Amino acid sequence: MRIALLSIFIAGGCANEGVSWGPVTYGRSPPEAPPGIATLPPRGGAGCAEVAVAARAGERYAAWWEARSDGSSVLMLARSPDGGAHWETPLVADDRDAGGLRCSRPPPSIFADETSEYLHLSYHISPGGSPGVYFTHSMKSSALGTTGEGVLHMPVTVTHGDRPVRSSVAGRGDTVVVAFEDPNSAKPRILLALSTGAGHVFSTYGAVSPPGAAARSPRVSLSGDSVRVRWVETAPGGQPRGAARAGKLP
Repeated sequence: MRIALLSIFIAGGCANEGVSWGPVTYGRSPPEAPPGIATLPPRGGAGCAEVAVAARAGERYAAWWEARSDGSSVLMLARSPDGGAHWETPLVADDRDAGGLRCSRPPPSIFADETSEYLHLSYHISPGGSPGVYFTHSMKSSALGTTGEGVLHMPVTVTHGDRPVRSSVAGRGDTVVVAFEDPNSAKPRILLALSTGAGHVFSTYGAVSPPGAAARSPRVSLSGDSVRVRWVETAPGGQPRGAARAGKLP
């Protein structure tokens, strides 16, 4: 289902100065989940309940985990050309998981770029010896799963880490951002990874959430050269609250 279109070199490290962040702002309640659609693609008995859905014009895209008998999970992807009324045959986006979480694995994130035909996915998976947050995409989602540009690219590592975490992906042209819970920190925090090469190479920047805060469930968006990350944070009194931070990309 996937082909490697180029040799991939992962650029890691911290570069806080790369994004000019504004202050963290807080709301009274956590951010609401993005709206879904009423009609979802048909799934077998192994299909997990949580489905991530992205929309672009009249098209809909859905991603979900499917549990295997050995306890591992398969990332599935499907396209609807008519707003969810009919779905094309689902395809396997990533089948390398060797973990035992089945449907307990955090749901994937999916984003359909309105400025191009790019379709992006981010997710935590546990391939043998290399667990972490990964990214894959199609550069022509209208031809999803077919030969040529519609085929999903070989998955790229955003960050390594054993702990299963949630992520959120957004893109605009060749700029792609992935906000994710740090799978390696003792206290949950939100990091941001940036690619200016359509997701073929990522650089990981410093924490978006403030030190000492327990942050989870990120949601990221792009507008021009501005990036905005929202997340749920545990307030000093123990109550969850919505937090957000905006910044300028380099």
